[in-house]
Amino acid sequence: MKRRVLIMSVVAMLISLFGCGSSGTVRQATRYEPVVPKTGQTKPIMFKKIVSVVPRGKVIGTMQAGTFCSSKGPLCWKNDKTNISDAELGDLLRDQLQKYRYTVVGDPEALFEDRSAEKAEFLIAGKIKDVKASMCFPRSGSEDWVTAKGELYVQVDWELYSKKTRDVVLKLTTEGSSTSNGKAQSYQEIFYQAFDMAVGNMLAHNTFYQQVALDSEAPVQKKAEQAMADIKVNFKTVADLSKKENLSREKLIGNMRSSVVTVFSGSGHGSGFLISEDGYVLTNEHVVGGASFVNVKFVTGKEVTGQVVRVDKPRDVALIKLEKDFYPYLVLGNTNSINIGEEVFTIGTPLSEDLSQTVTKGIVSSFRVKDEIKYVQSDVNIHPGNSGGPLVSLNKGVIGVCVSGITFGPYTLGLNYFVPIEEAIKALKISKDVT
Repeated sequence: MKRRVLIMSVVAMLISLFGCGSSGTVRQATRYEPVVPKTGQTKPIMFKKIVSVVPRGKVIGTMQAGTFCSSKGPLCWKNDKTNISDAELGDLLRDQLQKYRYTVVGDPEALFEDRSAEKAEFLIAGKIKDVKASMCFPRSGSEDWVTAKGELYVQVDWELYSKKTRDVVLKLTTEGSSTSNGKAQSYQEIFYQAFDMAVGNMLAHNTFYQQVALDSEAPVQKKAEQAMADIKVNFKTVADLSKKENLSREKLIGNMRSSVVTVFSGSGHGSGFLISEDGYVLTNEHVVGGASFVNVKFVTGKEVTGQVVRVDKPRDVALIKLEKDFYPYLVLGNTNSINIGEEVFTIGTPLSEDLSQTVTKGIVSSFRVKDEIKYVQSDVNIHPGNSGGPLVSLNKGVIGVCVSGITFGPYTLGLNYFVPIEEAIKALKISKDVT
């Protein structure tokens, strides 16, 4: 009898010594296969942030320590042994998105303004909702609280925000888990592996893919019909003015300064100008690039968001619609009313944002046709950043949109080209709203 008691005591001791790691309460998540975009790209997505709603110090499981993982105690969230890096979580999310061919924008290393973030159509963020873990720190006797073995479960609430609608368009909850399988790792590595699975499971949801996928499912004919529909804009022309006023240079420049804007897209900027009081802006296609939304800044310093509603690459023009408000605007003219040698002005943001609202003066030098495309040539002084700005006659309104110039090294030559305003309106299929 004593021998049996002794054997049972030894077995109990061995179980105590070697029964490391799992309390048997950590949930194991199922891994699902992410949806891969057929086109190899999506609408631009930017990671916003990951936050935890699990209170710091909350017990999330059990902790064992020592060579045989024999002692037990509570494992707490975000203490000195279980802290995690929010930046690392952001990198994991971006890596997963890119791995499965989702279009990611935003520079995580930008110290100040991140111009590439302006291309984002969607922002994604997550909340760590629940964490469960059972961990052993086998080298704790040597004060090594980094090396760990065990298993971990994490649950994440995701939100997808549309910059277009300014609203959260999708909410999802996914889970992930990881186990060290006896291999010594850090607690952080085990957590990141579980989080990585939660990200992949988010990408496995068709509802997420449907939100960010390019609109490639629409019938080609329907797309063509939509592209051909006119955009009605309540612009004004010189002919609409009940009284043709001979503007002073001071008043003309004042009107130009209030109606010309700086357009920020991606990592660069250009210029643009309002053509209606409800916020339609003309600029160049190469200024907006592939962005669906841009930031627009006025002479007052006010910034608003604009949606790129139409572009025409051959003519290099684009139409932006600003947020609803009442805006100053410029009156449009026609190059048919202009003679070579007439005085003209342009205004824009050459080279740097610090040089916004720079006004230069010149003359209409010629009318050119290049590759069967018409241009107004002028010697007004322009630089990169002027693109999209207006070419304005004192009494005949806007006659052109700045598009390019010929340079010799760093030097401008006064050989600059502008899209005739009537050509820009035609290319973008803008029709006059007479209601």
